[in-house]
Amino acid sequence: MKTSLALRGAFRYSTEDAKATPQNADYVDQFLFETKVGYCDNFSSSMIVMLRSLGIPARFAKGFTSGDKVRSENGKTLFSVKNSNAHSWPEVYFPGTGWVPFEPTATFQNPEEFIDSSTERQVTSDAPSTSEENEAPTQRETAEQRRNAEQGSDTKKPTKSETDSVKKEATHPLLILWIALGASFIIAVLMFLFRKSIRLFWFKRGIQNDKWDFPTSYRKLLRLLKAYHYLREPSETLSSFASRIQIDGFTSLTLAYENWLYGEESTPLPKEDFERIIRVLRSK
Repeated sequence: MKTSLALRGAFRYSTEDAKATPQNADYVDQFLFETKVGYCDNFSSSMIVMLRSLGIPARFAKGFTSGDKVRSENGKTLFSVKNSNAHSWPEVYFPGTGWVPFEPTATFQNPEEFIDSSTERQVTSDAPSTSEENEAPTQRETAEQRRNAEQGSDTKKPTKSETDSVKKEATHPLLILWIALGASFIIAVLMFLFRKSIRLFWFKRGIQNDKWDFPTSYRKLLRLLKAYHYLREPSETLSSFASRIQIDGFTSLTLAYENWLYGEESTPLPKEDFERIIRVLRSK
């Protein structure tokens, strides 16, 4: 509770200044570490996430405050409940007591009191003491109404399904992490095993789409041949290299490249020769 008191002044309640969460951003992270401005949903979900990260069962509750008192007659009181009375709050499970509502939202207060039957000790939740007009009394009345309605059900120990749900929620992020790591490892292994085929595929796409001019395409072909273990000796000319490996289409491509290199002849991209070489490499 000392930590919540120290942080209270750093966060501000506002329904107008609360910013929408950008795509792919985390709703709770944005509120806790960036904007620090929000309304009841921001405060409640943040408290729940932090409690669950410590292994404490917590759940999200949403409803209405009791609204504004209109009149009382014949022992009955009429209240006006509007959309502006909508509110959310976290509930925390205490063994021996059950689910207890808390009020972390700035400007609201809810001095909940409950008895821990396992230790016969009264515990009082620490909540902000400041409140806006009409918000504090209506919030307290709502908490008391919830407590009365839930006696006999929520004050019991959590069922097996509730316990299993808490465990699943705690292990869910870890499971996603392991799945992501496993998928990344499998992708890396596949890319290593099929690296030559992948390079050949992208080279073929580049030739078909005229991505490079002829000299650039020929030099890329030399690097691709090296990946397929067609190695050129340091003292070997291009024409000698072509004669030695004898790949269909490579000799004519080499002659055209040498004419461009030494005679500066403009050479169009001979796609058919490149595609014949690609077919040879694909069969390897």
